[in-house]
Amino acid sequence: MGLFDAFWQADRATPLATAAMEQVLADEQARRDAMRRAWAAYEGDFPDPLKTKAGQPRDAVKVNRAKRIVNISAFFLFGTLPTISLPVAGEAPEVETDDEAWLEDVLRINQLPAQALDWATNGGITGTGYLRLYPPAQAGGVPTFQVLDSGNMTIHWDPRDITQITGYDWEFNAGTVQYRQVIRAAGAQWTITDQHRRVGSQDDWITDEAVTWPFPWPPILHNKNLPAPNAVYGEPDLTDSIIDLNKALNFNRSNRARIQKHYGHPKAWVKRMGNTGKLDFDVQNLLNLGEEGELGQINPPPANADAEILGREIDSALDEESSTPAVTRGRAELRNPSGVALRIAFWPMAQKTTVKRTLYGPALIELIRRLFDLGGRGPDKIVTLTWPELLPTDPESERRVAVQDQALGVVSRATLAANLGYDWETEQANLELEKALDPEPTVIESSKDANLRAKAETARGGS
Repeated sequence: MGLFDAFWQADRATPLATAAMEQVLADEQARRDAMRRAWAAYEGDFPDPLKTKAGQPRDAVKVNRAKRIVNISAFFLFGTLPTISLPVAGEAPEVETDDEAWLEDVLRINQLPAQALDWATNGGITGTGYLRLYPPAQAGGVPTFQVLDSGNMTIHWDPRDITQITGYDWEFNAGTVQYRQVIRAAGAQWTITDQHRRVGSQDDWITDEAVTWPFPWPPILHNKNLPAPNAVYGEPDLTDSIIDLNKALNFNRSNRARIQKHYGHPKAWVKRMGNTGKLDFDVQNLLNLGEEGELGQINPPPANADAEILGREIDSALDEESSTPAVTRGRAELRNPSGVALRIAFWPMAQKTTVKRTLYGPALIELIRRLFDLGGRGPDKIVTLTWPELLPTDPESERRVAVQDQALGVVSRATLAANLGYDWETEQANLELEKALDPEPTVIESSKDANLRAKAETARGGS
């Protein structure tokens, strides 16, 4: 079977349909080859940049920027999970409902923080993320989900409308056995067929079990990592151009290391030694070069500035191509930067992460909706996500602006507290409790404020 089931039927096996299917299969093979290259780069499996003669030490200097690009991107997306809220009409926001308590338990059992990072990492390497949902294993249990290896997945779709998914294939090996789960739309439901065969064989698949999935949505949920117009699969963080730049960076550094090894140290020379034999360069000995002997030294040439400049240009190209600026890797030299400068420095990563939120966010909302449906709580539970602040902030500037906004009378203190990361009601209760316990609370002040206060008191005493 091919990707487009509608094309692969005996009564429609026309030359045009056959040519279309061959192109689809070629595209599928190219996609899988690209994923293998990306996984190899992520795991640091780069070829040695320089050839090494037998018996000689390797001069390879290899850095794995590919892994850093994916990991940093996954951290910016899911390092801090969004706040998940389930709006319920007629309920006060601070009162936890039964559904919210149930969902909190389900996400805890499924270890959402860890799985979310795996989800983003798989998507960053391959371009598409996949989740597999399972109903409760027993009565009173909770539904579960797992992140799937994107390299094992194939999507089927309607060629006239790529948003209409008609099925999934999930294939994986276990020892010498190859397993496949074929998931297909069947009217308002889905069928799941489990099959197996020997690894490497072209034997027909042996069907182990075929069951009906009693929901209008499939047990597989997928999403794009980055936009890829007119395509079912998404764009990865690790494109071939980024992988090639990482290889070029490794060659540049390895070549400079080899040059430094051979030519980065002084080399002594002598002429007209006569029969003095082997020279002893011990600092306590005198060298006897004969009557006309001469000793000199070839100093190493200055560092190859052009090669260093090229290395920095490759580094910069990697940052730009991957939208992973040096500041996200701790390499930028920002000394006491303003909030605006920080935002500018982080802007490429902010752009990419914002785009990813528009792709992973709806998938997370849909995942939770399906978990509610699997748990017997109905198919219409739609949560809202509140993402954390993406860019670094300047706390001192934030508070100055907050004071100015309050002075203008355009915002309430409760809103200001929320913007600064405080829960208004909780803090008010804590303040009332502190006031009751200590009518004259100790004021915590900075050293600058303390010095100003001391000078003011001294001036008042002197007058």
